[in-house]
Amino acid sequence: MANGASAQEECLCRCSGLYFNLNTPVMWDGFYQPHRDAHDPIHNDDIIYTPNVTVFKSDTAMPKLMAEPDWYDVVSGRIKPALFGS
Repeated sequence: MANGASAQEECLCRCSGLYFNLNTPVMWDGFYQPHRDAHDPIHNDDIIYTPNVTVFKSDTAMPKLMAEPDWYDVVSGRIKPALFGS
């Protein structure tokens, strides 16, 4: 998100309140920092479940506020790189 990526989660962060739910002291202390401290990002199957995320605008070249917001439950996780030859 902070690097301007355009994957599904980044799209949701631009159009909803997902980023604000993921970027909290509770998330940093309980999820992000322990993973950084483990120094083994490949062997990790953890996910984050964020219920009732408000989606309030379109993700188009010219974003527009939606007439009525929608709410979704979001599961965020890391996609592991393909391991060839193993």
